[in-house]
Amino acid sequence: MNGTSSRIVIVGAGIVGASIAYHLARQGQRVIVVEQAHPAAGATGSSFGWISEGVPEGAPDAFLRREIVADWVRLTQEIPELWVNWSGALSYGQAPATQNPDNRRLSSAEVMALEPSLGLLDSQAYFAARDGAVDPQEVTQRLLERVGALGGELLLGRAVSGFLREAGGQITGIVTEEGAIAAERVVLACGTGISALLDGSEFSLPIEASPAILLRYHAAAQAVNTLIAGDDIEVRHAQNGDLLAAEDYPAGGDVKRVEEDARSAIQNRLHGSAPLQLQACSVGLRPRPRDGYPILGPLGVTCLYVAVMHPAVMCAPTLGRLVSDELLHGVNPAIPHGYRPARFIDDGGEGGDIIAIAGRFALDTAQPPLSLYPYAPVYKIGEHVLKRTRPTSGEAQALAAYLTALRRQGVDVVAPTACPQEIAGSMWVVYPFVAGEKYAGRDEQIIAAGRLLGRIHALSSADNNAGLAVYDEYALTEDDISADLDEIASHAASQGLTLDIEALKTRMLQIAGRQTALSARDLPCVETPYDFKADNLIYVAQDRPVLIDPDNALFLPRVFDLALVLLLFHNALDSAPDRVFTVREWRLFLTGYGESVALTAGEVQSWHQAVEHLFLDEVLWLMADFADGWRDPRQTALFFSLIGLLDNLSDYGLTP
Repeated sequence: MNGTSSRIVIVGAGIVGASIAYHLARQGQRVIVVEQAHPAAGATGSSFGWISEGVPEGAPDAFLRREIVADWVRLTQEIPELWVNWSGALSYGQAPATQNPDNRRLSSAEVMALEPSLGLLDSQAYFAARDGAVDPQEVTQRLLERVGALGGELLLGRAVSGFLREAGGQITGIVTEEGAIAAERVVLACGTGISALLDGSEFSLPIEASPAILLRYHAAAQAVNTLIAGDDIEVRHAQNGDLLAAEDYPAGGDVKRVEEDARSAIQNRLHGSAPLQLQACSVGLRPRPRDGYPILGPLGVTCLYVAVMHPAVMCAPTLGRLVSDELLHGVNPAIPHGYRPARFIDDGGEGGDIIAIAGRFALDTAQPPLSLYPYAPVYKIGEHVLKRTRPTSGEAQALAAYLTALRRQGVDVVAPTACPQEIAGSMWVVYPFVAGEKYAGRDEQIIAAGRLLGRIHALSSADNNAGLAVYDEYALTEDDISADLDEIASHAASQGLTLDIEALKTRMLQIAGRQTALSARDLPCVETPYDFKADNLIYVAQDRPVLIDPDNALFLPRVFDLALVLLLFHNALDSAPDRVFTVREWRLFLTGYGESVALTAGEVQSWHQAVEHLFLDEVLWLMADFADGWRDPRQTALFFSLIGLLDNLSDYGLTP
């Protein structure tokens, strides 16, 4: 969406749905929250409301728990009337399961000072000073009030029965008994109701209901000062003074017996406490994904987005921040890959079948996929492009994050419309299809291409913060070079063409001899799509190209990227000239590029060696590997033009 106002429907008015709605509305989005009952009617209303960073490092929610205190503090600054009791938490009965430095051991005297009613404990006690507690119902209500004040809508008593679909089956909203509601995005934040809502759709998510009991007692006087979590009781005071207790749901379902035992345990543990009067006993069905990890992310390339986890209350502000960012700006790299719903969507064992792969992304394959490129798996499916991307999950996720960051900064480059998925041993991704004009070698197109690359380079970090693969091709051997030249000689001879292979070999070996020295130079490096060529650009206007195939992104010396442009910008595009840039055209490219980038003296000094090195690394390989190219007169003309460029390299500088 890239910041434009769109209608977003959120199904579920628990604390997760309310937090997402608030974070979206605060950024100017049109939000409709749809709830079948009333706010916090589900698991939220029966939550104990404990806020704690303490969690084992390998726990499913460890990533989120590291952020929650800061996000709760932020939320109370944004909504001052929000109540959070930062009382800390005192625990006993077993050692903490986390190495949280905030968790410190207490002496008996310290326990007595904090909680006089506890008396003498027969086990070690610990105190987490940064822990706190909230009233989940009150928080939910405050968030929804802010949504309304910001122009959002809250529709209560509206059960969602299904999804609104176009004639082709694409989901475009929700259906309720009162009518359909169209939306650009639909966020499913209805906890255990998500699985039922997805029944009959192309998706299935294993979300289980985990019951827990919340007891509310009227307390005539304050019984505890902190949140107490022991092996016999778990209690805290609510804002109105009531004493809350959290209990596990019994296997036999005897909730009354649990309440009686809990009341007895509290009064036995808290010496001098007044009699407790039960005010309410509720059972909440906490949504737990089958593998324990949160489910956050889009369902393929549909408008559906899922947000569900346990413990949701303590993580709600963090979820709202992360999910709203992704809904507004595209793939959020801060959300771990292991949280994505794609992990539950099976391809039925069909692996390499493009139709099956498209199904994993919920692409409409009513029309057969159209292959866009004969030498790589790239398919147009409707208004999307499905293609194989970087080979590992880590690389694919880093690339997606890098491209999304560029898009957020206004750079015309495609970014994934759905999270990359590993299917049948390969990583696949979906980009939007971009319609427009091919490059034709016009001056304004050349300048605009240079301008686009300049912006990309100017926005790069100097330290590869994007985590892209790092260029490291400085070890080409004489055997490698000889093998490539033998292939080139064979291709040329098969077409009756003559090449001075020995002269080319001498030049290539000279270049290879300078590899080590070149690698040692301290050249500025950039994060860049690298394969910046005319056939990877679509012009949506004469002076506005969009980079449509950025999957070869690397971190490498900036002049190496420019060298590849000089050498191969016109490669493999029938509408481009069958030659390298002329000197005049190259200066036009540098004119656009120079609007954003000023090259260093070291780069200027290393320029010609950089071009030679990229010829050795990329062009020699292309000429050897691209046998079909030698049967194409246009491609052959480009090959000879490339060889000729080496003899006239001094004409091509870095000054416009």
